This record gives sequence, structure tokens and C-alpha cells, in this order.
Amino acid sequence: MKLLKANKGIRLPHLKDTFDAPIEDFDKPQRVYIPLGMKKTDFEVYVNPGDQVKLGQKVSKSLQGFPFYHHASVSGTVVGIERVTGHLGKPVQAIVIENDYQDTVTDEYQPITDLDQLSREDIVERLLEGGFVGLGGAGFPTHLKYRDVDNIDTVILNGAECEPAVTSDYRAMLEHAAEIVDGLTILMRAVDAPNGIIAIKEKYTEVAKAFHDVLGDYPNIQLKYLPDLYPTGWEKSVVYRTTKRRYERLPKECGVIVNNVQTALYVSRFFRKGIPLVERIVTVTGDGIQQKKNLRIRIGTLAKELIDYCGGFNNEFQELRLVCGGPMMGETHKDTSFIMAKEVNGLVVLPGVKQYEDVKGHASFSDLWNMWKDLLRQSFGEADVRVVDEQPCVRCMKCVESCPVGLRPTLLSTASLHRDEEQLAKFNVLACINCGICTYVCPSHIPLAANIQRGQNYYRAKQRMQNR
Repeated sequence: MKLLKANKGIRLPHLKDTFDAPIEDFDKPQRVYIPLGMKKTDFEVYVNPGDQVKLGQKVSKSLQGFPFYHHASVSGTVVGIERVTGHLGKPVQAIVIENDYQDTVTDEYQPITDLDQLSREDIVERLLEGGFVGLGGAGFPTHLKYRDVDNIDTVILNGAECEPAVTSDYRAMLEHAAEIVDGLTILMRAVDAPNGIIAIKEKYTEVAKAFHDVLGDYPNIQLKYLPDLYPTGWEKSVVYRTTKRRYERLPKECGVIVNNVQTALYVSRFFRKGIPLVERIVTVTGDGIQQKKNLRIRIGTLAKELIDYCGGFNNEFQELRLVCGGPMMGETHKDTSFIMAKEVNGLVVLPGVKQYEDVKGHASFSDLWNMWKDLLRQSFGEADVRVVDEQPCVRCMKCVESCPVGLRPTLLSTASLHRDEEQLAKFNVLACINCGICTYVCPSHIPLAANIQRGQNYYRAKQRMQNR
């Protein structure tokens, strides 16, 4: 427990220009690419090329790691299985479906009118059938959080959305508060939890009002407020700030389960309407994009189609950085040919070279980019220009003081670069949550977060080899 500093955080520029952008439907992709895995042994497929599929039809099951189902996010014709670029920049196998634009819904799942008809086990099994994973970014299968657990007294919905620029959860809470609360009651029933908590930032006054209008009928569900810090949305931070409880590995150790607010929204829709997880809400923003929007998209849509729908790139900049996810923890891509998976909450397009004045009352992306340039190492368009070179560590300890997990980023970075397995274990590299704060605060512009992430990958690979 000595590593946990769940009440720590730093203040970042908000850059949330899409707070007032209502959710628009982008439900007409030409094709969708349902991501399955890196190898053909990672999944089993239930459809063949030429098959006609309906919206929500089960098309595959992941076998590698944690099992969950995939569904067709449009109705149409199965083209085949292709190797495409996933949201993390790595190649994945994907089922390609040509959209017929009819959205003919499958009758495979029926709406549940009376939740009391279902046992705990029935609800958990239905979470598996619906293909639910965490929509906050981690992508952990939802059914596993609720399977074979006891003594859970609280289910928490995480609505912090602490990453700059992204507002998809904010708009979901503002526009769909009643469905989110309904989804929370379903998740509470899955473990017979008597209490529910919805955690939002204290500045979200409009969201609080939307929930208060609903929660009058739910005395066992509380609205709790989080400070406007990063990374307040980290699971351990949310649990500590709302319940004052701590845990080592998983929240269930202290009687709590945590889900993202959008997960609850789509759980409600699946149980009440019979449509599994085939869509989600994302933010497309940044000064490098023509129109900033919040969009409801189909799983497996190409990023290029979203960029085009938002007017394309802003041509006044010589260089752009395209980030899949939020600016702090997202993955930078060289082009727009990657697919939007269930875990992806946004696309952020940052300017690279041109500097410009702040608009009064609004933070500038250019200021934040100066701090993030070492996190976002690849470029879109022109060759990468590194404005500030990496300098030697000055032992200022800012990274250590700011780390919410209580790690020593400089030592972990050095151990990662030297592939020192013993030191990586000693300084607990796997405890790093990849929040990016260490790089953000470093005056020497050392890409600490990127180095540590490489160290994590190396350490995990070595552990897998030893356990064979």
C-alpha cells in the first residue's frame, strides 16, 4: 500500500472545446472492421465471406486472454477477414462488413422488461453475450468484474473523464442521465450491491443537475464529486476519493466494482432494447481539425471517415499530430487508416509547428503541445520536428513528487533503457499506469513515460517466457 497516493494529481489545461457540442450520429460508415486479435488462434469466427449479417449479430469470440464476443455493428455483407491497423498502431485481424445502410436489427437478443426475472448469474452471462468491455480506455471485459464475486456493497460509475480535450463521457451524462442510472441499477443487481455511486468532477454543474433530476427515485444511489485534477479518473483514485477505501490489485478487494459511465449507458440499452455493444460516443477535436464534434459511432469505423465527417484537417498547419484517445495517454498515429475499437474515447488532432495566440478565456493547444511533444513521437504529414531536444536529468525530483502511484520514474526509465529486469522488478514497473505526468513535468524533456512503457512491455515479455 506504500505505493498508492490516490489523492494526488496535477492541474492540466482543459482544452474541452466540445463541452457544448451535442452528440451527433455518425452511423453510416461505408465499411466496418470488427477487430478480433493479432493471430488467427486468438479468436473463433461464426461468419463466412458472402454471409448477410444483421446489426448486433454475434460474429466472433475472442479466445486470447479474457473471452468476450464481437458483434456486427452494421447490417450488410461479410467481405472477409483482413489484416488492418488497430487503435494501438499494431496490426490486427478484423472481420470486414460492407454496410447496406438498412440497420436491420438481429432478433438474437430480446429486451428484458422485468429485471427481477433474472438471477445474478443470468445478468453476468448477458454482459458476456453483449460483448461489454470497459469503455473508459482499459477495455477489460465487464462480465469478469461481476463473475464469482461476493461481498460487493458498492458499484461506482466513473464519470471523471480527466484527460484534456475529451468530452464524450460528459455529453453522455448530460444527454442520457436516466439511461446511465438505469444501467447502474442493472450492474448493482448483478452483485446484489445495496449502494451505487456516480462520481463526476465538482465543476460539472449541468451534469449534476441532470442526475439530480433522475436520482430522486433512487435513494441508494449517490452523486459524489471529484476535484479537477489529473489523473482523478484513475480507478484507485476514484475509489479512494468516493469511499476512502484502498486496495492492492482490484477494487473488489475492498467491496467495490468500478465501471465507466458509458458502459452503464450501453448496458441499459442492451437489457432494455436487445441491442449489444455495437456503438459508443467519441470526441473528435483539436486545433488541427476543421470541426470539433462529439459523435456516436459504430465500432470498427475507420478514423479517416470520422476525420472527413468533421471537415478534414486544418491545412494552415505545416505539421499535425493525430492522437487516438486523449492527449496524455493516447496513441499517436502516422495516418488515418486505423479502426476505432470499443476502448477508444476520442481522436485529438494537435498542431505541430505553427504557434499562435491564445483566444481570450480559452487555453491554447499550442501551449500544451510544447509539453507533450515528447509523448507524441510520431508525426502526421511533414517530417517530425523536435522543437526542444532531450537534456540530461537535473535530479529535480518533479517526476517523483508528481507520480500518483508513488514510483521513481527516472530510475524506471534508466532500467527500461538498459533492459535491467532486476531493477524493473525492484522499482515495480508494472505498477505504472502510463498517465504521462512524469514526461509532462520534466524540465529536461525526457520521454520518461514512453521509456517506462517500453520497459513494461519488455518485463511482461520476459515473465511470459519464464512461465512457459
